Amino acid sequence: MPLKRFLLGTAFALALVPTVNAEQVKPAAGTVPPLALFGPLPPPPAPPVQVDESALRYYAAQNDAARIAAEIRRLQTENPGWTPPVDLYATDRAPDIDVGPLWALYAEGRYADLHVALKEIRTNNPDAPLPNDLLDALADGETVARLVAASNMGNDAGVVEAARSRPTLLSCARIDIVWSVAEALGRLGDVEKSLTAFDYALTRCADAPQRLATVQKASLVLPETAVDRLIATGATNADGTNEFQAVLDDRVRRRVAAVIPSAVPAVAPAPLAALTTGPDPLVVAPPQAAAFAAAPADLARLELLARQTRSSADAGLLGWYHYAAANLDVAETWFRTAAGFAEDPKAIEGLILTLQRKGDQRAAEDLAYRARALSPDLAKLHVEVTAAALTTIGAAAYPADRLAAMEEAVRATHSAFGAEALGWYRYNTKDFKAAKQWFEQSLSVLESEGAHLGAVLTAQSLGERSRAATLLAELAPRYPSIAALKDSVANASVASDGGQVRVWLNKRPKESASDTRQAVALYEGKRYQEAISLLEKIAASGKETQDLAVLRGWAYYNTRQYSKARDIFAAADARGSTSATRTGLYYSKSKTRAPFYR
Repeated sequence: MPLKRFLLGTAFALALVPTVNAEQVKPAAGTVPPLALFGPLPPPPAPPVQVDESALRYYAAQNDAARIAAEIRRLQTENPGWTPPVDLYATDRAPDIDVGPLWALYAEGRYADLHVALKEIRTNNPDAPLPNDLLDALADGETVARLVAASNMGNDAGVVEAARSRPTLLSCARIDIVWSVAEALGRLGDVEKSLTAFDYALTRCADAPQRLATVQKASLVLPETAVDRLIATGATNADGTNEFQAVLDDRVRRRVAAVIPSAVPAVAPAPLAALTTGPDPLVVAPPQAAAFAAAPADLARLELLARQTRSSADAGLLGWYHYAAANLDVAETWFRTAAGFAEDPKAIEGLILTLQRKGDQRAAEDLAYRARALSPDLAKLHVEVTAAALTTIGAAAYPADRLAAMEEAVRATHSAFGAEALGWYRYNTKDFKAAKQWFEQSLSVLESEGAHLGAVLTAQSLGERSRAATLLAELAPRYPSIAALKDSVANASVASDGGQVRVWLNKRPKESASDTRQAVALYEGKRYQEAISLLEKIAASGKETQDLAVLRGWAYYNTRQYSKARDIFAAADARGSTSATRTGLYYSKSKTRAPFYR
């Protein structure tokens, strides 16, 4: 199972209130100094000097020059740096501005409107003093908005640049900003600065939940050696475990998940139709996954966590691990355990696939039917599992209620695969009109060789000779299996086994028949290189059928020539996409993508 990466987005919500008190919305001043992450911080502004100028203004109103001079000398002696007001003699001195509405605009995040209001005040009352704390808060708010926007867009450099432009934001009062900047630095590869920011949050600001959150966030962006430095500061719990044991357990989960192959073996939808020219249909099984193993200590710890915490996610991870390792009985146990802890659609999906892979098709089908409404993936799996049931020998007795549910699901999901399966089911039960409709529906969603073949055979069975001839003429150049119908008698017999419908013609083509049988025998004898030589000869002669192309792809696959196998499957899929070509393409592509396969 692939690991999922989580990106924390930081957002700020400010409530809209009818009246706003300036003191209520001013940013809180923390007792811990901000983090000097990008160099020395600017000095804090000097507190405003509060000078009682009432006597001075009284003397000014009386035009008493001597007393004015004496009062100025006294005030300057008691308050160094104070200067007389410029409007000392003004009779129409500008009144103090009402900052309440301005703080209200700030609280609502309406920074553009606040700029307009400030500009209006400066225009109408140029001498009116504007509160510095409001101007600072506005600068902080706009920087935070820029930083959050950059974070939401995944622009780590933008996050760091915003923080650099306003370094005093990196404080305990805004620990979410500290986290965002630390994460951005970690993703940018600046391990030391990122570690410094996380360490600041851990040692200077955080309470217990925030301490754990800090180390968890660090573990997602920093190397383990760096995170170990943070974990080392953790306290020891009463049970002897580290305060940050949850982070260590997350490492266990990641290590177990990391060893599971990216292409987990599954019961992929089998080709619903494939032409065969001999008594034994050609069936190519997907290979098993490469060997892999998690550390026994990690598995033991994960099992303990799953049982102690009743974690559906942990039990499910164990299920997927054992499923990939083909320990199907153990996988079934863990998937059932996970589903017992919680109604987890992913665990149920794993249980269905495990039952199907064990060969318990009926149990897999029953569970898929019951769980089909729990998630879109389970709805899709229900269609795939039921398709396999519909195309097995004896499917004519399929329960009517299950058949109706399948038809409803296929219509709802627009599944070409499911529609084709219903077409073959109706064909096998000789309901050719219904078969024709389902094949047509399948083709309306996605063209495939199997559905086209079904359309030709139903046209023949319905006596639609003109339509059958038209389809043969149109499709024969595109699909070798349909081209072979031109050299055979009109009717054909259809049987199915293991979820794979096979079509036997009443007349087999003569060309390369012995080579074909020999190539199949060589492949089945695991003499892959010899099979490749013969299959390449058939391909060069221009007489390669679609199923022989698939066989040639698997032969290259089994000799670890994955790129060559991928190209063969891709070419076959381009000529006529079937479940066989798609399955081969999927496995060969996964091999060429994953380093551990090489």
